[in-house]
Amino acid sequence: MTDRGKPKSPNEKSESDRSSGGSSGEESSKRSRKRSGQRSGARSNTGAKKNAKKAGKKNAKKSSQRGSNGQSKSDRSDPKGEAKSNSRRRSGDRRRRNRRKKKPLATVGATAPIGGAPWWYELVLSTTRSQIVDPARSIYVNRTLRFDSIEAVGFDFDHTLAVYNCENLDSLAMQLVIDRLIKYEDIPKQFFDHIPDASFARKGLLVDKVKGTVVKSDRYGHVTHAYRGGAKLSSKEKRELYGEMDVIPHVTEGDRFVQADTAFAAPEVLIFSSVAPHLDEAELKAFWKKVREHTDHVHRDGSLKSVITANPFDYVVPDVHTISMLRALKEGGKKVFLLTNSEWEYTRAMMNPALGLSDDPNDLAWTDLFDLVVAEGRKPSYFSSKKRRDPRVIDLPGGSTHEPRILAGGSIADLEARFGATGPEFLYVGDHIYADMISSKRQNSWRTMLVIPELEDELQVQGMLPGIVAQLKQTDDLRFATERDVMRWKAIEHALSKVEDPDRAELLREIRLDCGSYRLQATRTLREFIRQREKLRAKLSNATNSYWGSLFRAGNELTYYGRQLEDFACIYASRATSLLYYPPDHYFRSSMDYLPHELEQL
Repeated sequence: MTDRGKPKSPNEKSESDRSSGGSSGEESSKRSRKRSGQRSGARSNTGAKKNAKKAGKKNAKKSSQRGSNGQSKSDRSDPKGEAKSNSRRRSGDRRRRNRRKKKPLATVGATAPIGGAPWWYELVLSTTRSQIVDPARSIYVNRTLRFDSIEAVGFDFDHTLAVYNCENLDSLAMQLVIDRLIKYEDIPKQFFDHIPDASFARKGLLVDKVKGTVVKSDRYGHVTHAYRGGAKLSSKEKRELYGEMDVIPHVTEGDRFVQADTAFAAPEVLIFSSVAPHLDEAELKAFWKKVREHTDHVHRDGSLKSVITANPFDYVVPDVHTISMLRALKEGGKKVFLLTNSEWEYTRAMMNPALGLSDDPNDLAWTDLFDLVVAEGRKPSYFSSKKRRDPRVIDLPGGSTHEPRILAGGSIADLEARFGATGPEFLYVGDHIYADMISSKRQNSWRTMLVIPELEDELQVQGMLPGIVAQLKQTDDLRFATERDVMRWKAIEHALSKVEDPDRAELLREIRLDCGSYRLQATRTLREFIRQREKLRAKLSNATNSYWGSLFRAGNELTYYGRQLEDFACIYASRATSLLYYPPDHYFRSSMDYLPHELEQL
């Protein structure tokens, strides 16, 4: 394959740039080595030259000061000076020889298929930004996974390899849907005047299509937060609406609740929250259906995607580490594939911008980064063994019809047959709980990695409030221990209340008074710990999201989304490119789970 056919990184210059000004290929190589050397610590060589030059001047000065016997002034005045001078010279010679032996990393021979450095160069440099230093680049483990047992790694496209500017994308999608609702459903324009802030809509929320509210629930389906429009419901209002109801969609009777489980659902939540206060309860469910229909329409008819593909860099944020990650996986012996529900035309137009390359849709060199590309996958039905569809081969110039690498549609049986692997030998990386995680894991035992961009935001907040998570845990542990003390003193008081001994009545009275005093003291301490805990929780919650708090936690419990994350994602991270920082034989080890009675012994 020619250089022209290879993908280019943003910092790779064109052939004309390299040849401008009469610069030769050797000079360009020197500049590349110089830049690489600076990044890998080659400044030390420059410093060594300057030190050697200074040392030369100093030695020349000393030589001019030497007498006829060849000794310096200091040596002539000190009988041991010659021995010291010889020792210093030998030490200096050793240091200079060691400097000459060291070479900057960039001089190690290898040519770069993409960019100005070998594929492994970014991998080496990434150690300075690794999970050890930056928690936002870590991969977190729910279930132990041996990476060396994975034969093939697959990726979703939207919100996985393609990192979107959600503010711009959601604004565009929402406006297109609003225009259609006004035009085709006769919804008054003023109903959209009070759309909540963009941070109001996020993953994991549940929409109540009967009451017109948006709620957050814990892992057991109990409502912890509820809003109607942009107004938060009081504890009394929330209790009257939901009480102890389980609001998890798949256990609730009928179709009252629906989960906003993808980043694409944000415009729907905002539109519904804006219009719901203006409608009667009988109209709410029908209105939600219209919102969904018009949202699907702008995605299908091309009105949304045509704007995105015309100005791709307004809607995607290139992750410069994606190419290095994909190449590192292949060099590590793994097959790499793309499996997306997006049409081939859209994937073709957006992949280069997502990788930080050109926006030319005809430049298909990026396909060499994958062993197989599957568009129009129709997940989650793609993962069903009962629904077998023959894939359609997409012809590319110079492509092989015997071993096609670009397909549209198909089924999991066809994909596994092409790779000669099955079940837990696959790792699939995606952002959608239902389409990417649940079906691939439940039906086919694939290993899964969930990409959660919001995780990076939450880790950043915790970094700006250093120690707050540790303080919260410590305070909660103290609260729990103090609560047990209160219960113990209550039990003693209860036991003493049953004792009747007239001969020792005064002694019993004193013991009861002491126990009551200890219980009151423990109770006051408990209230203080509860106050401190709630203060820390509110501080962390408001800093994370002023409406909903953490995506993963609701008080002491996980959220419903957090439960799904725990159940269906073997590993998870804020970005797909976090895989770059782990070797192909890494052992992802989960932490040990403890039952309450085991925690008592820790």
